[in-house]
Amino acid sequence: MKDGVGTDPGEAADLAGVRCRLRDAEERLREAEETIAAIRGGDMDAIVVQGPAGPQVYTLENDDRPYRRLIEQIGEGALTLTPDGVVLYCNNRMAALLRMPHEKMIGRSLQSMIAAGDRGAFERLAAQGRGRGRFMLRAAQGGMVPVHLSLTELVNDGTRVLCGVVTDLTEQQQAETALREAHARLLAEIAERERAETLLHQAQKMEAVGQLTGGVAHDFNNLLTVVIGGLEMAGRQLANLPAGPPAARIERGMDLARQGADRAAVLVQRLLAFSRRQVLEPRPVEVNLLVSGMLEVLRRTLGETIVLDAVLADDLWPARADPNQLENAVLNLAVNARDAMPNGGRLTVGTGNRTLGGAPHADPGMAEVVAGDYVMIAVTDTGSGMDQATLGRVFEPFFTTKPPGYGTGLGLSQVYGFAKQSRGHIALRSQPGAGTTVELYLPRLVPGEGHPRTVGTPAAGAPASHRGETVLVVEDNDDVRSYSAEALRELGYEVLAAADGAAALALLDRQPGIGLLFTDIGLPGGMNGRQLAHAALRRTAGLKVLLTTGYPQNAGDAAPPLDAGVQVVAKPFTFAELAARIRRILDAP
Repeated sequence: MKDGVGTDPGEAADLAGVRCRLRDAEERLREAEETIAAIRGGDMDAIVVQGPAGPQVYTLENDDRPYRRLIEQIGEGALTLTPDGVVLYCNNRMAALLRMPHEKMIGRSLQSMIAAGDRGAFERLAAQGRGRGRFMLRAAQGGMVPVHLSLTELVNDGTRVLCGVVTDLTEQQQAETALREAHARLLAEIAERERAETLLHQAQKMEAVGQLTGGVAHDFNNLLTVVIGGLEMAGRQLANLPAGPPAARIERGMDLARQGADRAAVLVQRLLAFSRRQVLEPRPVEVNLLVSGMLEVLRRTLGETIVLDAVLADDLWPARADPNQLENAVLNLAVNARDAMPNGGRLTVGTGNRTLGGAPHADPGMAEVVAGDYVMIAVTDTGSGMDQATLGRVFEPFFTTKPPGYGTGLGLSQVYGFAKQSRGHIALRSQPGAGTTVELYLPRLVPGEGHPRTVGTPAAGAPASHRGETVLVVEDNDDVRSYSAEALRELGYEVLAAADGAAALALLDRQPGIGLLFTDIGLPGGMNGRQLAHAALRRTAGLKVLLTTGYPQNAGDAAPPLDAGVQVVAKPFTFAELAARIRRILDAP
């Protein structure tokens, strides 16, 4: 070569390589300078994330910015995450959702904003790269935000990112809560309606059974009036028979018949009590004194194996009730409790003042609670208790859990009827093996309340007519009318008889000398015995009236008050009772 200078081929090749690498470095430097200029000018977003493989730059280039503006306009939260969960980007909706500025969210791990209990689920979702789930995110000012997160994995130039869409579930959760609460209220209303329907059905059933038993008791009382009256008439004629074995056998037979009739009369009286149609004589009662006076009788009734306690409240209000029927009710409850404790136990009789509201009650005896003040008598035993099925029928007449021959099933029925007829209530709580508590509620005596007129007790013996007075007997039952007329004639009275009110008024118009009207309350033809009595008293001055019925009404019922001189005798009545009652009415001023 010229000048004698030569070039080694190997050195030339190395030089070309250096020049090529230099051009590459210059190109990368130019691109880096352009990127830095774009970041500084706001035309490109970038973030450096320190990962396991060292620092890595994530950029959002200029060509993607229209999509970013679109994402900023949507109503859902949007964000871009690294595979490890670091926030690369979030839109305004996402920042507002967590009440956190963009600069505090970018570069922060999303796990730090997720509730601790949800982090494991999020990490599994991020590892899958695709999926959705519900999470609780922690807002900047405190409080948790329920969200739905949907993740999708994107790979660009070998770079893996996670794109997420976040939906605020706050309103949905509130709606779900409101829906659950509304559903719970609906279920409660349905349960309350079913309970009310059950109580109504129970009350209707008890009312229907009461009407049935009342009607049966009325018919039986008519029959018993004739049976007992016939036995008494036969007994009075027995004295005319010659003494001897035949007369003795007749007398024993009649005694047995009278005993059976008396037991039947007691049974009918219990049916009347359940049907709320027994004769009551309500008056002021000091319940503590009444219970204290019964303790010795209760101890003898319960026996030595049962311990009797009395827990009587101080300052107990006076009650308004029939004291005799109240004693029977307490005694019935004690006997039921005794039978539930065959191996002994403890019975507690307690009293207290109670003010009840008018809300429906689950207990059939409290289904018609009238708001007001009541005196409560509670009888609690430690016996075998009852299940719910038994509790639902416990007040039904003739229902009993005792073996055949050990009870009529009328004890609690009688107490139930007495409570309702006294304008009170009865509540019963029991569980198998945990004993039973029966609470009897009687109305508190209103201060200044007048004492009800009471029906006197007939005197002993059978006083006859001594002036030949005339008695008008009004009875629709032929047998009872015939017996009553025959008994009065035997007593020496002049007797007229009628089967209904219209016929009775016609007799009164034709026979001015009638001194007493003896009439059944239940009469056919549209005029009952009370109405007949009012009409007769307006027509005949000085007329005396004696009413009778197979199911007498309580003096506190809706029936009009009795006029002066009017009294009531309950069927079945005896010959002596009828004679004494009529004589006392006629002799009264």
